[in-house]
Amino acid sequence: MWPFIYHSESMVLPTYIVINSLVFSLGVFWIYLRAAKYHLNQNHVLDVSLAAMIGIFVGARGFHILIEHPGFYWEHPSFVLKIWYGGFVFYGGVIGGLLSSYWLCRKRGYDFWRMGDLMSPVFAAGYAVGRLGCLAAGCCFGLPTGMPWGIYFPQGGEAPAGIPLHPTQIYSSLWEACVLALLLFLERRSKSGKSDSKYPGFGARGQLFGSWFALHGLGRAIVEQFRDDFRGPTLFNLSISTWISGAAIMFGIYIVATSRQPKERETKHHASTAV
Repeated sequence: MWPFIYHSESMVLPTYIVINSLVFSLGVFWIYLRAAKYHLNQNHVLDVSLAAMIGIFVGARGFHILIEHPGFYWEHPSFVLKIWYGGFVFYGGVIGGLLSSYWLCRKRGYDFWRMGDLMSPVFAAGYAVGRLGCLAAGCCFGLPTGMPWGIYFPQGGEAPAGIPLHPTQIYSSLWEACVLALLLFLERRSKSGKSDSKYPGFGARGQLFGSWFALHGLGRAIVEQFRDDFRGPTLFNLSISTWISGAAIMFGIYIVATSRQPKERETKHHASTAV
């Protein structure tokens, strides 16, 4: 594929890093624009976004180092900071981002669940585009397949060269694109007055957020069964990511099932503080 972007002989950029840097930058901009729809203070939203970005970076890198390749980094500690070689785990980023943003929301008194509803479509869009970065880099590759849509990777990458593999990166992108479309549909349906919600978002506080968790976890659990790259230790022949996907599904269902409608006075209060 295209693991590197050659700007000049002395400047070579990893395609994965370029794509995901753009995903983060455009994602924060979209979140900022969406804040007005949720009657949230845009400065508060930027604060939470920054906290989430720090948590995502630390969690994604830390999960890779501590779970996938602890032995390598113990012997080569200088590679901990060499992020241009790759080495990030999505679920580690999710956990880190959740913890950091929840901590800030509790500290500042922000509504964590409304922030989650606001950001859920952005998460889905970012994941869909980010997996194309994995496709370009040749990581997160699939099992060998005889299906006509199998893809071949060139020599020199992480994926085995010269044999058709399941395009698991594309599977993930397509699934998440469908999740994005569904989330936007549910959000628009509630805005048009076809649900009982008193503010943009599916149903009650946190339901859009929970829906993303459940749907993403389901898609990830399915795609995991077609992947063939190393993802750390397994438990009962299932990857750690598969187990986390199951937890994400249950967490999402729990949020949707237990979320409550916001009180009208709370909605008016937040509307009065919007920028």
